[in-house]
Amino acid sequence: MIGLWMLAAAFTAPQSIRPEHWLGAEDYPGVTQGTTARVPRRVAIVVDPKGRAAACEPVMDQSQGNFDWPVCDVLVKRSRFAPATENGQPAWGVWTMAINFATGTGTPQNGVAYDVVVPVNRLPGRGDPQAVKIEQLVDQQGKVEACTVTGPSREPVLDTLACKVATMLPVAQVTDRAGAPVRSVVTQTVMFAVDPAKAHGH
Repeated sequence: MIGLWMLAAAFTAPQSIRPEHWLGAEDYPGVTQGTTARVPRRVAIVVDPKGRAAACEPVMDQSQGNFDWPVCDVLVKRSRFAPATENGQPAWGVWTMAINFATGTGTPQNGVAYDVVVPVNRLPGRGDPQAVKIEQLVDQQGKVEACTVTGPSREPVLDTLACKVATMLPVAQVTDRAGAPVRSVVTQTVMFAVDPAKAHGH
């Protein structure tokens, strides 16, 4: 059970300020000749208590190498936030965002809208993939102290499960600019999707 302790602390994640102005076509890092559409990516930005980006790194798939890092450099310089808070005081936080550059005439894919994928045998309702946005309060050792749902899905049972699942997964330890571990408020989007192999008993 999640328990009441999961909701005891008062905390909020960083909130982006005008993210539509952070990146432009000139920031595209280049593609292989003949490419018509770029696979969307997702990055995590570490935000300090003043609302400035302190670090940035890709989330999940890193197979496309140099795509994320030039973009991350730009985001660290340009992004601005209302900082995370804990008990009303500014705190360190982690904010994730989807990026979708496209070139040529190909149709770009939708932005990567999740940080964690949970494969399941079946889903309630129509069985469509469901995303749940959560915020976690994480201590200096990377242990989750509290979790709350900020973007519910269409199924309450999945909202409850999202915090349970995310709390069992490792959380990256956040450090300040001097390299010292700090408490932080981390945003995550948990996606529940039917695994075809499990659904058919393979």
